[in-house]
Amino acid sequence: MAKPGHYARASRDLTRRRGKREPKKRFLVVCEGSKTEPHYVVLVARNAVLVDVEVADIDATDPKSLVELASESKREARRRSRKTGDPNESYDEVWCIFDVDTHENLREACDQAKGNDVHLAISNPCFELWLLLHFQSQTRNLDSRAALQELRHHLTNYDKTIDSLSELSGKFETAKSRAIALERKHELDETPFPSDNPSSKVWMFVDAVGSEY
Repeated sequence: MAKPGHYARASRDLTRRRGKREPKKRFLVVCEGSKTEPHYVVLVARNAVLVDVEVADIDATDPKSLVELASESKREARRRSRKTGDPNESYDEVWCIFDVDTHENLREACDQAKGNDVHLAISNPCFELWLLLHFQSQTRNLDSRAALQELRHHLTNYDKTIDSLSELSGKFETAKSRAIALERKHELDETPFPSDNPSSKVWMFVDAVGSEY
């Protein structure tokens, strides 16, 4: 089982005073990728007025290990909260962001997340599909390489850094609408997870955070 790593603070000031409940909620996000996904979460958090977000810095890359880490981190935070008597020590919501790609044990990871109240934002085949939906509709099945190639038609300088994501500004609602349309298409076509390529639930995380990027 993956061990909790260090946490990178994603918003400007996440200092929390004991005994006082700030108006913001506290989120923990555990990401599969070491570059794009954490940078995207930082981008979202910068424009969130409702929450503070922490991004876990870990080595685990498979969904099951990510969910295990998220679940354990949530339990540890709850234990700290009980020990200190400070409700601010616990997380209001815990999320995992990962790809379908070629991973195994996806259903096991999903079942474990459900049992531990960990929210999932899964992209199929990969996170780049979610970014692509900011610029175009995509209903044809594609693999991770094709998704990246399509994305680079719009983000020619895409290099998995936060600066290369700046062109997403103002396009979230469009991407969300396209992602929801894909969900409806898969329902009509009776293509359930993990056969629902292309698809992405990342919009649900952004909605939960209340970001306006």
